[in-house]
Amino acid sequence: MLLTMENVSYTYMPGTPFEVKALQNINLTIPKGEYLAIIGQTGSGKSTLVQHLNGLLKPTSGKILLDGKDVKNKADLLALRRRVGLLFQFPEQQLFEETVFADVAFGPKNMGLNEAEIKDRVEKALIAVGLSLDVQNRSPFSLSGGQMRRVAMAGVLAMQPEVLILDEPAAGLDPRGKEEIFDQIDKLHQENGLTVVLVSHSMEDVASRAKHLLVLADGQIKLQGTPAEVFTDAAMLENLGLALPQMTLLMQRLRQAGQDVPTDIFSVAAARDAILRMLEVQ
Repeated sequence: MLLTMENVSYTYMPGTPFEVKALQNINLTIPKGEYLAIIGQTGSGKSTLVQHLNGLLKPTSGKILLDGKDVKNKADLLALRRRVGLLFQFPEQQLFEETVFADVAFGPKNMGLNEAEIKDRVEKALIAVGLSLDVQNRSPFSLSGGQMRRVAMAGVLAMQPEVLILDEPAAGLDPRGKEEIFDQIDKLHQENGLTVVLVSHSMEDVASRAKHLLVLADGQIKLQGTPAEVFTDAAMLENLGLALPQMTLLMQRLRQAGQDVPTDIFSVAAARDAILRMLEVQ
């Protein structure tokens, strides 16, 4: 497995009146090429978990393994951070250079690459996130919110990670910007084979994209499996304060009304196709 968490627990401010057990005995394996979504309410431990996956946080107890090797010294940690890129929520707020090129080039420059390699990486990263090379000399702050977020993503991709972690990548974007961001993520996964870990509190955002879902609550894994497997346990999800995707609810209600439709439907497009097939039969 590419990344593994073994019995990982993490406590903020241990031994103080403000002690919080953010993660409790997390066991997780992420194979190469995976598209994993981690979902849960605010405070469930999602962000804490993914910050362990690229070494920003070290477990209070347990292990993080990269290719089966325990990440425990500085060299291991550097290797982990180079291979696992993390894009925080509202990453456009972390843009700081005068031009798009300079912002995307920041990471490769710190890796000690030569100018030709840096230029090549910047251009490939911008193309990968669907931006024109014409934006290179523009200020990132002159772009739209969705474009700024893609510049931030390009900055991570320019490091050429094997794993891309995205913490609520569509937060605060309008519907068009949200769709553009998710389309780029899907493309990177499908065409480049990038391993993706997507953090979200929204079932709608992950239902039709991720291959596997992990549901967190109180720092513990409550459910995991394919979307179809996770969404069969509607009662558990409701107890955790989560709802089924709207299209799944629609299909379930149609089935309860006597219509012969599948219930493992998660997107508008899939629901449309299922309803059209139902009408053709009738």
